[in-house]
Amino acid sequence: MYVNSPANRRTNGEQQRGPPHAGGSKTYVLVAVSFVLLCIVQSALNISYWLRAAEWSAQCNNATTSNFTNMSAGDIEALLLEKDRLVQEKDQLLLQRDQLSKEKMELIREKERVIRERDNLAKEKHQLLLEKDRLVQEKDQLLLERDQLSKENMELIREKERVIRERDNLAKEKHQLLLEKDRLVQEKDQLLLQRDQLSKEKMQLAREKERVITNLVKKNTMLGQKVTELQNQIKISEQAPPCCPQGWQQQSTCYQLSSSKNTWEYARQDCASKGSHLVILNDEAEEKVVRGFGGDGTIWMGLSGRRNGYTNNWEMTLVDSSPLRYTNWEDNIPEVARNYYCATVYCGSRCCNTWSLGSCRERHYWMCEMQLRLP
Repeated sequence: MYVNSPANRRTNGEQQRGPPHAGGSKTYVLVAVSFVLLCIVQSALNISYWLRAAEWSAQCNNATTSNFTNMSAGDIEALLLEKDRLVQEKDQLLLQRDQLSKEKMELIREKERVIRERDNLAKEKHQLLLEKDRLVQEKDQLLLERDQLSKENMELIREKERVIRERDNLAKEKHQLLLEKDRLVQEKDQLLLQRDQLSKEKMQLAREKERVITNLVKKNTMLGQKVTELQNQIKISEQAPPCCPQGWQQQSTCYQLSSSKNTWEYARQDCASKGSHLVILNDEAEEKVVRGFGGDGTIWMGLSGRRNGYTNNWEMTLVDSSPLRYTNWEDNIPEVARNYYCATVYCGSRCCNTWSLGSCRERHYWMCEMQLRLP
């Protein structure tokens, strides 16, 4: 039995070969070589068998002719053995031929299958090329989209940074607004307190107004009586010059400095009880005269101030209700905490600005002023 027969070579080839489209040509070459070798072996065997048959026929003829005189039994046995061997080889070769024919048919079918697979692969290759072209186009499109998205991403990053800056600015503005809100709430509370205070002061002023009106009516009656008395005195002393009462300093008007200290309201009432009023400084010359009479100290003036709760401005009022024509504040009108203050003048100072505001409940000397009277 042949160990390297075409069938075994085919089996080994099928085990060693890879995919049909990769080793197809190699298989075809192997099959063709095997078939050619089989044909050569078959032809050689046929020729050998024919030669042996011709030789054996010649020998038989010779043996017949010579009555087998030249052949021995051993030669005949050898020829028979050779014949049997050749017949066996022939049968084996016929079997191998049939086997090779079957393998040829199988290879032909395999070839057709491989060809179909090749055609399918060609179609698949074409499809893959088309798919490749489509994918290349999609890749180019995706690259364009990627570039566009990169630009949009950069724009979004810049927009994000701008929004973050705006958020920080808004947070700062919110903080400022909260602080402003707290300040406004405090101012509101303060204004509410001031409103309540003004309401109370309004009620007090209303009561003061009623009291003042009552006092004015009484004073008007008294003044009428005093006018009558003065007219009588004028008639009596028509030729006498006007003068100041005893204990008063005389200039263009009469002045009297108190001997004790007290509040502004007490000083106002004291001067009114004497038929005078707290001193009013109408100009710089009169202020120098008053400061000369006042010694070295602070005295009350006939001037008071009230802060307007709506305009936050000071409204200054003289005790005789005349308009304020002359001022000499230390630093304009000073900023004070309360809404009602009274004015003082410092007599011992040599500087120019000597007026100031203070609490009406403080205690100072005061100076009364009245017009010259007839004796």
